[in-house]
Amino acid sequence: MFGKQPPPPATPLRFLYVHVYKCGGSSMRKHITDHLVTPDTNFVDQWAYAWERDITPPDRLLGNVTRSEMLRLGPLAGTTGRTVVATHSFFYEWMKGLPEFRFGTMLRDPIARIVSQFGFQRREFGMHEDQSVVDFINGLPSFELNLQTAAFCGSPRLDIDATDLEQAKANLHYFEFLGFVEDYEGSLRLFNRLFGIESSAPAPQVNVSPHPPLELPAPVLEALRNRGRFDLELYDYADRLYRAKLAALELLDSGDPDTPPPSIPTA
Repeated sequence: MFGKQPPPPATPLRFLYVHVYKCGGSSMRKHITDHLVTPDTNFVDQWAYAWERDITPPDRLLGNVTRSEMLRLGPLAGTTGRTVVATHSFFYEWMKGLPEFRFGTMLRDPIARIVSQFGFQRREFGMHEDQSVVDFINGLPSFELNLQTAAFCGSPRLDIDATDLEQAKANLHYFEFLGFVEDYEGSLRLFNRLFGIESSAPAPQVNVSPHPPLELPAPVLEALRNRGRFDLELYDYADRLYRAKLAALELLDSGDPDTPPPSIPTA
């Protein structure tokens, strides 16, 4: 065959955003919808809610669904073109086998996440009206106090332990985009660079509480740091991973030109 051959077709984008509860996902989902979802995109939004209604606790709490259930109700099965998934979900072991998918997520300071959960559920759903935030926290199981560890360990259980933490650390390396609520603007810069988005317009955060953060007594904070220690350690690990990604793309402003860039941690 003579002549110059046409280049192979570009691989269509296949992206799955894991939205952990009260970790800035509503803001990121809006940014994803505005910039990644095109008329030809297979867009799957909030499919977690479809199966949550059909599963009773504790399975609903764990999001412990099989791959076939997830694909049937998703649906990811049968999508061959540009596909964007942005929904409440955990990162399950079977997701590692999704062909050509890129993964993204946001994390949040664990204590701030728990306080936000209390305020959001009270404000939006009328829950916990007869509880103080201290009573609410004291009644939370290990699973909810370490929800981000549960979300990324691959096989969440009610009793989160150190093994789950180490698996969650390892699984974070599957995430091309890893952002933080506490550095929302920096996270957007990273996201835009990774996905070729040229946007200088500000992306406002949505679903934000109109009230100032609740202050917690020192003994409650100490108890939270103890019982939620897996999420706190995962958060510190993810922060190092995040800063290393920023540095690799020359998006990190260290403030000191002599400061060496952070290295990517290993799990």
